[in-house]
Amino acid sequence: MVGPNYLVWDPVVPVSNGKTQIDVEIDPKGFIDAKLKFTPLGQQFMKNSALYSLVFADLESRADACKSDKEVADHKHWRIDGPNDVLMVTIDTAMHYAESERNKLTDDIMKKNAGETIIQLSKLK
Repeated sequence: MVGPNYLVWDPVVPVSNGKTQIDVEIDPKGFIDAKLKFTPLGQQFMKNSALYSLVFADLESRADACKSDKEVADHKHWRIDGPNDVLMVTIDTAMHYAESERNKLTDDIMKKNAGETIIQLSKLK
């Protein structure tokens, strides 16, 4: 789970054949485990980032209607090329997930964990 602040750095590799990579600096806050228990991260002294591969691609739904090469070129944008290996959700999304799961649970320990997680997450907002 990440905080609301992030920073996108310039490409870390030169643009070649319509592909590049960027680093997105993130503010990790912690993890929610399978038992809905939140584990906060301690003080971070190093920057954390996620690496994304980008490709310069057509917006297909709009490019189909274009007639000229210039119109097609005007509809190209940078897009993330496949997933990276970092799963990130916002604090609000994590709270919504914990609340939704808590409402479905019958296990008292997991319900308690979800409630405590929601309280801890609300303090991070």
